Amino acid sequence: ETTWTVLIQEPAMAKLEIMMAARSDKVLAAKLPDMFNSIEQNRRLRMWELAQEIGIEDRDAIEAMVGLHMAAMRGLAMELLVTGDRAQVERSFGLLKSYKAALISGLMAKAQASRASA
Repeated sequence: ETTWTVLIQEPAMAKLEIMMAARSDKVLAAKLPDMFNSIEQNRRLRMWELAQEIGIEDRDAIEAMVGLHMAAMRGLAMELLVTGDRAQVERSFGLLKSYKAALISGLMAKAQASRASA
C-alpha cells in the first residue's frame, strides 16, 4: 500500500517518465542503471529482512515477488498516467495485492511446515 501510494505521486511519476525517456537517450540510459539498481537492491534487502521477521525462509521467492510487484505497480502507474482511469487501476492493484497475500501465506505455511518437521 505504502509503495503504491508513493508510486502514483508526481515525483514517482516523473521517475517513470525519466525511465521511459532513457530508452531513446543514450547519455541518460548510461546513468540510470546504477542508481535504479541500488534502489531496487535496497528494496529487496528490506523486504527480505521483513520476510525473515515473520518466519519466511525462501529468499528467492521474496526477491522474485519484489521484482514482479514493482514492475506490475510501475505498469499500473503508467496505465493511470495514460488513461486516468483510477477506478480500473485500483481494481487491478487490488488483484495484485491479493496475489501477494496468497504468496506470502503460502511461504509462511511452507516455513512453518519446515520448522515442524525439523
